[in-house]
Amino acid sequence: MAALQSATAFQVLESARIHLNDEIGLIWTDNRLLPKLQEAHRELKNELLLNGIPVIYEVSVVLSVPALTTDLTTVTNYPSDLLSPIELKERSVGGQNIDFTGMSQVNFIPNSQQATTLNYWAWIEDKIILLGAINATEVQIRYNRDLSVPIEVNNTIGVMLGESFLSYRTSALAALSIKDYDQATALDAIAKDNLFNVIAFNVKGLQNIPGRRKPYHRRYRNGSNWFW
Repeated sequence: MAALQSATAFQVLESARIHLNDEIGLIWTDNRLLPKLQEAHRELKNELLLNGIPVIYEVSVVLSVPALTTDLTTVTNYPSDLLSPIELKERSVGGQNIDFTGMSQVNFIPNSQQATTLNYWAWIEDKIILLGAINATEVQIRYNRDLSVPIEVNNTIGVMLGESFLSYRTSALAALSIKDYDQATALDAIAKDNLFNVIAFNVKGLQNIPGRRKPYHRRYRNGSNWFW
C-alpha cells in the first residue's frame, strides 16, 4: 500500500473551484485563489499550534557547536523552520546517539564558569542562548517547526487530510471577497466540521489513540467573524 501523502496546493484549488461552481476556472483562477489558500493555510497552522498537534514537531540534525559559542542560531545547519525549541541535548564531538544528555532550560543563563559541556540553554528574543563551553560540542534540538505556506500550486500543504479544511475555507474566503455572505457562511460551516476531523486524524495517527477522538471545541470562522 502506498504511503499517505499530503495534497498539493493545486489539488486544494481544484476542490475549491468545485465548491464555487467554477470547475474549469473561468472566474476563480489559480492566481485569484492562491492568496486565499495561503490565508487559510496560516489559519490551519495556528489551529495546529493551539491544539499541540505533533505534525509540527521536528528534530534537527546534529549541530556542531564550536567552543565558546553562546548563540546557537549562529551555528551551521541551525534549522530555518524553527518556531520555538522544546528540548536540547548535547554530547561530545564524535559521540553516539546513546551519549546525548539533556540540557537544562533556564529563564536566564547563570553567571557560571564555562565548563567542558554546555549544560544550560535559554530561549530569549527568538534565539537559543547558551552559557558556552570551553570545548566544541554537538547539540540536537527538538522543536516546533514552521509549516511552510504553499507558494506555488505544486507545493504540498504539509498536513494529512488538510485539504478537507483548506478547500472549503479557501472557497469561503473567495465567496466572502465578493460579498456572497450566504455562500461564505455555508462553506465555513463545512470547513469548521472538517477542521475537527483534521485535528482528530493527526492526533490519533501520531499518538496512536485507539478509536476516534474528537478534539475539544475550538473557535471557527463564520463569514468574517470567529465563533467559539
